[in-house]
Amino acid sequence: MKELQSIIEELKRTEPQEARHALATIVKTSGSTYRRAGARMLVMADGQTVGSISGGCLERDVGERARAVVERGQPVVVKYDSTSSADIVWGLGLGCNGVVHILIEPLVCRNQLRDEANERQGSGFNYAEHTCHISFLEDCMRAREACVMATVFGVEGNVEARIGARLMLRTQSLPGDNGMPNGMPNGAAAKCDIKDFALAARLLDDARESLHRRRSEVKRYDLPTGSVEVFLEVVEPPVPLVIFGAGHDAMPLAGFAKALAYHVTVIDSRPAYLTKQRFAEADAMVLCRPESVRQAVSINAETVAVVMTHNYLHDKEILGALLDSAAKYIGVLGPRRRTERLLQELADEGVVPNDEILDRVYGPVGLDIGADAPEQIALSIVAEIEAVLANRAGESLRNRREPIHNHPTESSEDSPAVQACARGDAHPLSRAQEFQL
Repeated sequence: MKELQSIIEELKRTEPQEARHALATIVKTSGSTYRRAGARMLVMADGQTVGSISGGCLERDVGERARAVVERGQPVVVKYDSTSSADIVWGLGLGCNGVVHILIEPLVCRNQLRDEANERQGSGFNYAEHTCHISFLEDCMRAREACVMATVFGVEGNVEARIGARLMLRTQSLPGDNGMPNGMPNGAAAKCDIKDFALAARLLDDARESLHRRRSEVKRYDLPTGSVEVFLEVVEPPVPLVIFGAGHDAMPLAGFAKALAYHVTVIDSRPAYLTKQRFAEADAMVLCRPESVRQAVSINAETVAVVMTHNYLHDKEILGALLDSAAKYIGVLGPRRRTERLLQELADEGVVPNDEILDRVYGPVGLDIGADAPEQIALSIVAEIEAVLANRAGESLRNRREPIHNHPTESSEDSPAVQACARGDAHPLSRAQEFQL
């Protein structure tokens, strides 16, 4: 998420220059890979990059290809295969024993796109549909909504869908925001530049299902005149973190969370502590008494919360409110006995959480890394939150026998279009082929 935010900010910064850029996106992986599908890298007109698609071994080659993509104005799909041991012997391999498919596509600034769209009036070109999908993602992030993008990256045969064509769907419907083909059912705000109506309809159903399950996947669609391969990518909104307490130890917690692109809200009843100087990166600061937190902040099933006011009565009031909420994670700073006492006193007052709610309470908060200083404690808290969100135990990776990353599920074998990729000439691990309308 931080990577995507950085790309959006860079595009905003360079837009007045009307420069042409390229965007590289991992659309499919297999085996062991450094980055997963959905990782992005912006290649700017001057060769500078934002984001990454590997640990550094693919960026140079992708950058060179990106310049050619911008010149030609057509996307390309590149397959990097590190499964050959010969490449490692010669010092050319990644050593990861995996395969990465990367979509490299040209990006132009909005003003430039608009000018080109005006020149093509009457040709069927729809600027609203063709507009950079980054704008769609930006809108979803601003609204803090989840969305799904179905991106075509493999085409075989005579199909009315180009490489890089997308169907984009967000969870909330926006009045007047419908770029779907005529007659397409529209259960949420959506855009689509796939001309094949039947394919778009199937993608819409699958996109809704992916959004409902919050799981990305790669799917192949067999059509009467060919086939396409599509990456259905679910993009989650920033994680909403609410920090109760604006003490000195809350400051590094807010900083670490923002480094991970969380949406950070800090709540305290002390004006002297709740200042922009202390929490410059916070998205929101709320000044209120503990008994008013229910009305002051919205807590939903995506919210993670940390209680660290260093005031026992305040913590008790806030914990009671959180136990009555749908918060996914409730961290309580302090010793275990303190948390148990808080829960017991709340139970004596009639606040008796069930086991499902208690499973969401983490006290003492944080992973066991021997933390002592505020920065160390903040690191352990954020690490535990990340583990909970990923449904992981937070143990050392050397003890894990399963794959580190869960790759997006695949509904069928590689499409022939992907299997037919020819070896490229710019990188010893690349197999590239361009698909054009």
